[in-house]
Amino acid sequence: MFGAIREVSKTDGELLKLLVDARECAEFYLLSKRRRRGCDGMGEFAMIKEEFEQALNILTTYCKEKGYVSADIQYELDSAAKDLAK
Repeated sequence: MFGAIREVSKTDGELLKLLVDARECAEFYLLSKRRRRGCDGMGEFAMIKEEFEQALNILTTYCKEKGYVSADIQYELDSAAKDLAK
């Protein structure tokens, strides 16, 4: 899914901005997930995860509205993060 979005982002500046934001959040999410070591109760990781989910939702909503992806798109958060961080 994100491969197609990357291709379209070459001609859609707004999509490119959203993709870059989502990619940054994905990279930070993956790094934080690997390094969290007992900090789950403090809420930092939850905030990072929420920020990534929001960026991903904004990206996919934009793509749905523009018709770049189907309206019934679904993703698993960790898989989406890995795919975006490539």
